[in-house]
Amino acid sequence: MLKAYAFFVSVFFLLLEPSYSFRPGEFYRGDNLKPISMNEITSQVKPGDLFIIGEEHDQPQGAANQIQLMRFLIRNDNKVSVGMEFLDWTQQKHVDEYRNKVISEDEFKKRIQWQEGSMSFSNYKNQILFPDKSWGGVTIAMNAPRWLTSKVAAKGMEGLTENEKNMFPPNFQIGNANYFERFKTSIGHPLTPESEKKYFLAQSLWDDTMAYRILEFAKKAPDQVIVGIVGFFHVAYGGGLPDRLKERSQGARKVWTILQLNIEGAPSNQAIRDYLSPHKDYGVIADYIWILKSPR
Repeated sequence: MLKAYAFFVSVFFLLLEPSYSFRPGEFYRGDNLKPISMNEITSQVKPGDLFIIGEEHDQPQGAANQIQLMRFLIRNDNKVSVGMEFLDWTQQKHVDEYRNKVISEDEFKKRIQWQEGSMSFSNYKNQILFPDKSWGGVTIAMNAPRWLTSKVAAKGMEGLTENEKNMFPPNFQIGNANYFERFKTSIGHPLTPESEKKYFLAQSLWDDTMAYRILEFAKKAPDQVIVGIVGFFHVAYGGGLPDRLKERSQGARKVWTILQLNIEGAPSNQAIRDYLSPHKDYGVIADYIWILKSPR
């Protein structure tokens, strides 16, 4: 009798579980899609943790939200440094000069060859300037040079000089099989199998270079929380940057992942839920999902 009663109670509460709508500005857990607050998330983060945000590029609201999250991390007594996908490691000197006001913003954009037509610098300026020198904060230029990844995508490893190969991070590895399968479907146009491998090699070079650069800085600044800001695909399902961070740190670093998702134009709340629910093959899309709606 008690077992039957317990069964009916559990079914009753299952039916009562709220069919909530995904709302802009709110966070949801990646494992069960239930709402969670920013304070609940950031209060778990400790010095030395790596906090990776996957964004849909050039979203003004997404950029503003990233600053808000970093401020929450500081309120919880964390020191924050920032890693930027859009800056490659050969540009670190220029990043430091800009942050130290040695060069102007216009000169900085010129030296890093920022293409304003493709993305607005105003959406990333505040992230670059956010880390405070008073707490040892640094902005990390963490990607591979674009000319190198472009050459890898076109010619593969065999087409590189020895000097170019030496620009790869130590112990470089390509992404796993699941990541490769998702990458192929994301390209959007047909490629030969050989071209797919070259493109994926370039994608993996992005991920592994960023992981290496983050962890090299983390060794020197164990008191910092590093917030990495990268593209959505590099983070989704963990196959890209998060996996490389975990493997390179041998599990010694806690890696948190957040995906920012613009739901403008989504056909229904159920469609969003279906997209974000854990995948049968790839697992959880991220630790947390941050819903936003672009004002554009």
